[in-house]
Amino acid sequence: MKFLFYIFCLMTIPVFGQGQAKVSDKSNAIKFLENRGQIADRNFEPRPDVLFHAEGKGIYLKDNGITYVMVDSTDAAKTMLKRLEVERSEDLSLDNNGIFNLGVELTKEISFSTHQLSMVFKGMNSEFSIKKTSKSRDYLNYYMEQCPEGVQKVYSYQQITYQNAYDGIDIQFFGNEAGDLKYDYIIAPFADPSQIKLEWLGADSVFINNKGDLIVDNQVKAFRENIPKVYQLIENDTLLIEAHYKLEHLAGHYYVSFDLGKYDPENSLIIDPWITNYGGENPDGVRNISTDNLGNVLVTGYTYSTLEISEDGHMDVFGGVIDGFVAKFNPLGERQWGTYYGASNT
Repeated sequence: MKFLFYIFCLMTIPVFGQGQAKVSDKSNAIKFLENRGQIADRNFEPRPDVLFHAEGKGIYLKDNGITYVMVDSTDAAKTMLKRLEVERSEDLSLDNNGIFNLGVELTKEISFSTHQLSMVFKGMNSEFSIKKTSKSRDYLNYYMEQCPEGVQKVYSYQQITYQNAYDGIDIQFFGNEAGDLKYDYIIAPFADPSQIKLEWLGADSVFINNKGDLIVDNQVKAFRENIPKVYQLIENDTLLIEAHYKLEHLAGHYYVSFDLGKYDPENSLIIDPWITNYGGENPDGVRNISTDNLGNVLVTGYTYSTLEISEDGHMDVFGGVIDGFVAKFNPLGERQWGTYYGASNT
């Protein structure tokens, strides 16, 4: 399976929210692999506009924004279920392990549709600098069609900062302890936050609901991005600043910016949304997402995956051909728990 960029074939489910975090030193923290020529398009042409790839996830940091590559496994799941039912009816000796192994093999044969969603930082400076933090001790070597001579010693980093992405504004990318992507806008004293304007590409529609959340609708899933946490750190106190999304729809393009309340221009300002990817090594799908009055995010759906789903859950081991799952994230984007729910079959 080849996507627009070279990526690892993992299903990822974006979940949006708000909060604050810092670089994690745990082994499961998100890792940004630097692109030194190993990333190419489907024609094996280099993609120098992709600067970093979140290892094992369909997330790419580009020279003008972020791109998410998602897999729509709904039709594939239906096809797989039909194939499994046929195989089970023809071979009554298949036990649960045999059914599971057959399901894994079928994932290699069945095609999945993919969708690309991009968030572009409109008007950002073309001449920005990159700060790479927490370099990995190990590295990867690539020998692929686009780099047959090899791209060697590709290191990963736990934090990437686009310095002066806008005048006086840095954009900092990092992960929380659950291995989820987070990014902050760090606005220097007297810098103008109205410079930040985001264009969503690949969305069928973008709108603000009656709660003030930003809804990004596409052919895979309608995503919700909660109102971000905006704050200032002044004399060791955290002062929250009122914030709202502002949306413009011009000539078929969707532009999002921030409408901020009063703040002290002599101190730095931080705009702190969060986004996370949740999923395992096989197809997964979200069927519902909701928030409670404390800002926690609850997600439910189905999964074929044996890894990365359950943590401190009611059911920690994959039960059968397909299980349901439920997961809870706090307002900081950190997973509180995840659980399988299901028996030995579908």
